[in-house]
Amino acid sequence: MPDFTTASGNRLSLSLEEAAILVWLPLGITPARTNFDLKNIQTPPSPNPEAFWLLGEAIIYAMTVIHPVNHGKQPWIKVGERVLDPEDVRAFFATMQAIKANAR
Repeated sequence: MPDFTTASGNRLSLSLEEAAILVWLPLGITPARTNFDLKNIQTPPSPNPEAFWLLGEAIIYAMTVIHPVNHGKQPWIKVGERVLDPEDVRAFFATMQAIKANAR
């Protein structure tokens, strides 16, 4: 379970194996809890929200497969009761990359 430091300086431990929900919102918009409601989940390619079995997959998807720069929206990921803002997603992705590099 990797630890990472959030943009606000808090340390978090989250399991990469937890289920997650990803939403894309324009820069400056903060999601409401209802953005993550299971009843609103649609299958891709619908933009919001997207369900993932694993947090790690949601983070990789958000940062590499559909990179935010390509469409002008920011990724927000809900895991359990915690919502990761775009800076948290980037920090967690950097932590995942560092762990992978150290494992080589």
